[in-house]
Amino acid sequence: MSKASKARVISREFKLSAVRRMLAGENVSALSRELGVLRKDLYVWRERFRAGGPEALRPPGRPRKTATAPPPDPPPDRAASELAAARRRIAELEGKIGRQHLELDFFSASLAASRGTAAAERQGWRNGIYAVIQAMTPRRPQGEPTIAPPLSIAPLSVERMCVLAGVGRAGYYRRWQESLPRQEETGLRDAIQRLALAQRHYGYRRIGALLRREGWIANHKRVLRLMAEDNLLSLRTRPFVPATTDSRHGWPDRRSVRP
Repeated sequence: MSKASKARVISREFKLSAVRRMLAGENVSALSRELGVLRKDLYVWRERFRAGGPEALRPPGRPRKTATAPPPDPPPDRAASELAAARRRIAELEGKIGRQHLELDFFSASLAASRGTAAAERQGWRNGIYAVIQAMTPRRPQGEPTIAPPLSIAPLSVERMCVLAGVGRAGYYRRWQESLPRQEETGLRDAIQRLALAQRHYGYRRIGALLRREGWIANHKRVLRLMAEDNLLSLRTRPFVPATTDSRHGWPDRRSVRP
């Protein structure tokens, strides 16, 4: 047979018809010439048919895709009950949001009424509000890993807390600059002193690398400045100089001997 006949794809119906004619008693050679196939193929098809039936004569390749029926629609009673439950849940959530707005308005008015009239009272009131905002502000201490809050509990921003409390955001940040940066520098100095005393021969670059391993954020210029201010610069060892000669002897010096 030619290459074209070898690449021919024969359907299952064609094979089944040929096998049935063989089983009916027709001459295999005449049937092979009539159909244009080899007698060997006819015998193979017959054996497959006897072993597995018509499904065994399926040509190689992927089976045809059968159309899948779409999922049945839910019963109308079930859909209506689910819709009614969703509407009840939405109404419940809207009621909770409305009550929270009323409570928020009440606490904001109560907070504004407790400011006082004198300047000292108002200043003390603002300092108390700033302390509460600072305590509720999510911040990561240096050296500790970041812990992401749950998605359903988003932290309040500084701007939002200042609006709720009725204070200015600029005043809060002025107070923040007066206190927190000094606390951060004190902690950094303590870490530098601890590392410098443990490694007396480490310079500011190695100390800075150790600080970064612990989670501190400080560039090499700041580390050098703090180490210089605290007199924590590394101790340099004297380089080794080998002795070339021992001049404490009674022998004549070769440099003073003239040729």
